Order: sequence, then C-alpha cells, then structure tokens
Amino acid sequence: MSNVTMLLLQRSLALQDPTFAHTVRSNLTLSFDLSGNSELQSKSRHPSCCLDLDGSGEFLISGDNGGGVSIHEVHKIQPSATNLVPSLRHKRKLHKFSISSVTWYPMDTGVFVTGSTDKLVKVCDTNEMAVVDRIRLQGHVYDTSMSHRTSGKTTNLVAAACSDNRVAICDLRTGAATQVLRGHEAAVNCVAWSHRNSYAVMSGGRDGRLVAWDIRRARSAVCYFDQENREGEEKAHNGAITSLSQTQDGLFVLTTGQDKQLRCWDEISPFQFSLQLSRSAPAA
Repeated sequence: MSNVTMLLLQRSLALQDPTFAHTVRSNLTLSFDLSGNSELQSKSRHPSCCLDLDGSGEFLISGDNGGGVSIHEVHKIQPSATNLVPSLRHKRKLHKFSISSVTWYPMDTGVFVTGSTDKLVKVCDTNEMAVVDRIRLQGHVYDTSMSHRTSGKTTNLVAAACSDNRVAICDLRTGAATQVLRGHEAAVNCVAWSHRNSYAVMSGGRDGRLVAWDIRRARSAVCYFDQENREGEEKAHNGAITSLSQTQDGLFVLTTGQDKQLRCWDEISPFQFSLQLSRSAPAA
C-alpha cells in the first residue's frame, strides 16, 4: 500500500497524528477573541438570556428574561466599522417567564422555537411574531435544539432539556412530547442535536454528566463521558455543565462547567474523549 493510500485510509478512520490534531485545535482555540466592532440594540429593557444565528448567518434571534424576543439583521455588519444594529422585529411577553432558549427552524427562518421556565416550548411565526403552537412539559425548559438535517424523520423534532432530570423529544407535527430520555440525576441544563447523526442527541446536566443518546433505542443512552476516561465513572465536569456546543463539522463537542473548565470531546470514534483545554471558562 502506498504512503498516500495509507494516509487517506488513516484519515478516513480518524487515526491521524493526535499530536498534530492537538496543536491545530489548541491554536484555533487560543485565537478566539470578542469583536469590538458591533453592538446589537434591542427594544427590550430586559437582559438577553439566549441567542441563535440562522444557518445563512443573516439573522440573529435573542430571548430575554422578561419573556420577550428580538430579531436582528446581522449579515450587513461591516467587520472594519463600528456597527449599531437595531432590532428588526421585537415581541414583548412571548412567554410568561424568562426565555431560556431560542432556536431557528433549520429549513426556514419564517419559524423559530422557544423554551422557557414557564414549562412551555412554543413554535412561532417570524413574520407575525405570533405563537403557532405550544407544548407543555413537566419541568422548566432550560434549552432546546433541533436537527440540522433538511430532510428525514427527525426534521420536525425538538429536544428540550428540562428541570425534571429528563430530555423531552417533542414532535412539532403532533404538538406533543413523544419520547423522554432518562439518565441524568439532576436537572438537564443543555442539549444539542448531533450535526453528524440525525438520531443522536447530546445533553449536559447539573450532575456533571455529558450523555450521548440514540433516540431509536429503547435504552437511549449510548454512553456517558468521563473527564479522565475511567471505567465506570460518569463525570464530564466537577460540577454542573453550563453549556454545550459542537463544531460545524460535528467532529467535536465543547462543554463548559462550574468547575471553570472548557473541554473538547471527540464525537466519532465513537463518542470518545479527545482533548481537555485547561483554559478557565466562566461559570454560567
């Protein structure tokens, strides 16, 4: 087998040099910085709690702790200039209590989904800024996520992280929670649908657990991540997990926790720990 063929095979099997991969990821992480050029102006007098940018990068939606929602047109921002971006649309009191999550419908910015501590997941019309449907859950909703696939059986499913230690899978077609994922021992703070597998969901909880789920399985939990890769241990963080996100290609999962750690996890081989970044991260 030629060297080129061997290299391509190793890359396809995710066996490339881990030292090189570590260096590249570390350099990218250390280059992160905040933009000082743009400020989003909201009509709400309440602080924003959550944000979501649509897939095209044109519209940013924010939810505030007064139950309101604002939409900003951000694709016109000039990187080299100082920008003050006003709200394109604003709706007061979309929820009775604080909005904890806003999510664009992946295929159409005419629809967005919100979650709130009033125990409701709401589906909303962007143009009318009105509620189309609502799904009541058993616990406070702390986060929501939708599959990024534009077709398939999971297109209309919403995963909701709840205070009752569970992740609820809601079907927008029926307007109800159709499945419940159990495996956390405390409230679930955050949830994310996998970018690589349309049936895979990740969740992080106040119990420090990071869980991978396959919603097709009766026992939905695929595995629990552990910060030291120990057998029988299930702690991704020493304390609550406060945020969860993925890289665009879906290869890696990033988490922050109340232990002030930012950690990076490998999602493809399968769901194995890849890299811990020891930079301090603020607890949310």
